[in-house]
Amino acid sequence: MLKESVHNCVIIGSAGYSAAIYTARAGLNPLVRKKSWRTANLN
Repeated sequence: MLKESVHNCVIIGSAGYSAAIYTARAGLNPLVRKKSWRTANLN
């Protein structure tokens, strides 16, 4: 069973870790994905 969650912001790439910290501090729920993330998972 998959767990569903809501993300306010999607950050792609390893350089986005600091951006994820700031968005989390702003009260958003960021999702960070590495470059190897497959586009087939976007469904």
